[in-house]
Amino acid sequence: MVNMSVADKKLAKKVKLIDAAYNLFTEKGVNITPIDEVVKLAGVAKGTFYLYFKDKYDLLDQMVISRSEAMIYDALTLLEKESEKRQMPPDEKLIFFTDCVIDMLKDNGELVSLIKKNLTAFQSLVMVGEDSRLLNGSRKLIEIFTDGGFSEIEAQKYLYLLTTMVASASCNAILTAAPFSVEEIKPSIHGIIKSIFRK
Repeated sequence: MVNMSVADKKLAKKVKLIDAAYNLFTEKGVNITPIDEVVKLAGVAKGTFYLYFKDKYDLLDQMVISRSEAMIYDALTLLEKESEKRQMPPDEKLIFFTDCVIDMLKDNGELVSLIKKNLTAFQSLVMVGEDSRLLNGSRKLIEIFTDGGFSEIEAQKYLYLLTTMVASASCNAILTAAPFSVEEIKPSIHGIIKSIFRK
């Protein structure tokens, strides 16, 4: 049997809390779910909750970040593989990455509803990355802009604006299909990305 380190045990408890909260928040809603129910489902003491989170809304922030990290990392991995197969200009790389993220969001409606409630956490994840994988990923996204002739600060601004637009519009389109479906807005997002690079 493998002995877990203290750090591993702490991480396991935090993951249990995030997983329990994800299940409860998507089933019942954030506002209706008490912390007591989250800790009960996670099988940890209530005091443990406050070692990792200030309150339920801090938990929501960290959950959005945690659940989105894998999706963004997967989209960056797909972009890297596609870039190895063929030469892609900067606008095509961003369109490919954006389409990957949108398609993954389409397949995860529960996460979309949580992201919509907390776009700030999602944006900060793409902009600064919480772990080294995403920090490198953010760097790669900024490099796409700088390869297209933008300064570092312009790249950061455009990445922020693009993230805000794609997350907000995609979440609305996925959840309500109104006023347009996500498939209807994709070509417009592509057009905006292409127009940025024609600057």
